[in-house]
Amino acid sequence: MQGILSKALSRWTEEHIPLSSTRRETLTWLVSTMLAVGTTSLWKLAPHVGATRAEVSSVYRRLARFFQHVSFDGGAYARMIVAILGLDKGGAWDLALDRTNWKLGKVHINILMLGVVWCGVCVPLFWTLLPKAGNSKTDARIRLLKKLCRTFPKQTLGSLMGDREFIGGAWMEWLKNTRISFVLRLREDMCVFNDGHAPRPLAHIAKDLRKGDKMILKGFWRLGQHEASASPPVRIVILRLESGELLALATDKKPKTALARYRTRWKIETLFAALKTRGFDLEATHIT
Repeated sequence: MQGILSKALSRWTEEHIPLSSTRRETLTWLVSTMLAVGTTSLWKLAPHVGATRAEVSSVYRRLARFFQHVSFDGGAYARMIVAILGLDKGGAWDLALDRTNWKLGKVHINILMLGVVWCGVCVPLFWTLLPKAGNSKTDARIRLLKKLCRTFPKQTLGSLMGDREFIGGAWMEWLKNTRISFVLRLREDMCVFNDGHAPRPLAHIAKDLRKGDKMILKGFWRLGQHEASASPPVRIVILRLESGELLALATDKKPKTALARYRTRWKIETLFAALKTRGFDLEATHIT
């Protein structure tokens, strides 16, 4: 079975990613053994490479050299995944943007990832390593979205979902100008205003909302306390969760479907769980 998978992967890789035959073989070893063993630790993968009888240490060095010396455009990887899964034949893409991080020694590994929600899972398409720990910045997010649009210029996009980290006037203005629809979660203490109301925290606006109830604020609102730094006009939906916490969302359109669309964002959380300690144990690579 592993041999069949390796041949298929090699064929797809040859079509989309420019690698020598040796490097292509190493890549197919990596992918097929990761799927079989369920880890990304190179030492644990090396004994399972059935395509060679070489010493395990030699196989390990070959796998490690792949990461040392090989790099390829992320767009090529994304095009290969889209082709394999037929994502380009399934209509508009709903996107999820999120960040995951861990620490190896003193090095912070902080990954900003953009994926497409497909068949109940989130498929990672583009990601970038942030230079330090902490939240992402607007320019890093824009670069990821621009890369997606350059790689798939004809692809129709549905909505971009993001958690409370992914808000901000400049960021939302760029999404609006690029015509990328969005559903973004807001903090409870965030102030909003419109022509008829002075800035008020969302928690104050929804103070009478009972558990399980929701409200859609009438008209368009802006996020912030000052005109000069406020977001573009958005629709706002608020739900009181059973925990008592507020789930407040900003969207550029269709507020009645915002909650349903936002629920698909959780797929990127399960993706991270599958890639990390509850799945492939990505931290075990010990690669920075």
